[in-house]
Amino acid sequence: MPWLARFDPKAMGKSVRNIALVDVSDGVAEARYRLVGSSLTRLYGSDLTGKRIADCYSGTVLAEVQAAYAKVIAERWPLYSTREFHLFGRSFGYRRLLLPLSRDGEAVTHVVLGLYPANADLVDASQWRPYEQDLATESFRNAQGYVPPANRPAKPLLRPGGPA
Repeated sequence: MPWLARFDPKAMGKSVRNIALVDVSDGVAEARYRLVGSSLTRLYGSDLTGKRIADCYSGTVLAEVQAAYAKVIAERWPLYSTREFHLFGRSFGYRRLLLPLSRDGEAVTHVVLGLYPANADLVDASQWRPYEQDLATESFRNAQGYVPPANRPAKPLLRPGGPA
């Protein structure tokens, strides 16, 4: 497993804007953003640095986010997922990559989050916040094309023993 000490945000170039470093060393319930890129800050609408995930999201969104981090911690393996929603003629969604990091080479203590909107024109919280309540409703979660992450087969990026 990659070492936290070798994580260098500066080496990521422009991609660092869409990267966050999440400290999961105290468990998913206490997971906290330690570094948040400028594009993610703009998308969320405020700086998440230092905040717990549980203080940033609620309801089904929080449950889905925590489940994704729990899977990465338990499996000690990257997780790629996508979500796309269509609401009132607008498209919302994202592509998300979670990469585990470790202080000791064994336990997952941090996760690198890479997040890109599915719609490249979505760059600011003001573009999706007005729809936030509708995006969180039960009927929306069950909309055509949405498969809850827990029901989706995971596709590993690399198989164990494969190329490094």
